[in-house]
Amino acid sequence: MSKQKRTMREKEAPPHVGTGFGIALAGVALAAAALAAGGAAAVDWLRGEAVSIPILQTAVSESDLPSPPPWIRHDVAEKRLAEPLLLSRADPEAPRRLSEAFSKSTAWSSWIRRVEVRRTGNGFAVELDYRKPVVAIPWRTEFAGIFLAEDGTVLFAQAAREDALRACLTLDGLAETEIPPVGKPFPDSRAVTLARLGALLAPHRAELRLARIAITSSSDAPLEVELKTVGGSSVRWIAGGRLPDPQTERRMLDELKGLVEPRRGLDVEAGPGWYDATVSPIAVRRLKNA
Repeated sequence: MSKQKRTMREKEAPPHVGTGFGIALAGVALAAAALAAGGAAAVDWLRGEAVSIPILQTAVSESDLPSPPPWIRHDVAEKRLAEPLLLSRADPEAPRRLSEAFSKSTAWSSWIRRVEVRRTGNGFAVELDYRKPVVAIPWRTEFAGIFLAEDGTVLFAQAAREDALRACLTLDGLAETEIPPVGKPFPDSRAVTLARLGALLAPHRAELRLARIAITSSSDAPLEVELKTVGGSSVRWIAGGRLPDPQTERRMLDELKGLVEPRRGLDVEAGPGWYDATVSPIAVRRLKNA
């Protein structure tokens, strides 16, 4: 990115943020440069090349947008922009119009968490922030499951790649009721809390050989949570409803990783174990060989 472009962005006006339609992670930026005085408009992608187009306004359509992140299918039938949008630098409502133009359809409203539009020196910069699936809740035999993002939002799973859904930790112990609405937080607050835990554990799932997050308490009792490994080990993570703060949770994870054996994770040669991560150092009790 040239020094001239960096200087331009340092002078940007405060952003207009659209969050009314809801939708985790790593924004994808694009800048649409509007009409320069006396010249043709240009579209300038922050990660691409600038090209000139002989019109007096900048037209933004679905084909102009960068590809979705790798966990979202690229063949979703519905578009992020329902229809092409003409923008003019002279229009004071242009940032709001562009922010609100992104689709409120079922396919996209749960995935795009945030749209931020900023004015630049001669146009606009747009950033899309996508949600990512982190936990899967088994839900009735006729459904593949309910998939949640880190903030507990129910995602439209048909738009996700299958490998991204398979990578999710399973969340057990929730009672099945009606199907929760897509794009809204899961109605049980325990699931919302544990979706954040799922996001913390996701990068370490293979190393620890984790399979599930299990709620072991009833809905009317203080929250008790255990992590379950593929080899049958259990890790007590939440006891008596006492939720660890982020710093404590990070310490718990670091201590747990210190107990890992190569290729076995927490399922060491001596057999599956029961680990109590709610105390420091982590207490370990070895179970009988399965």
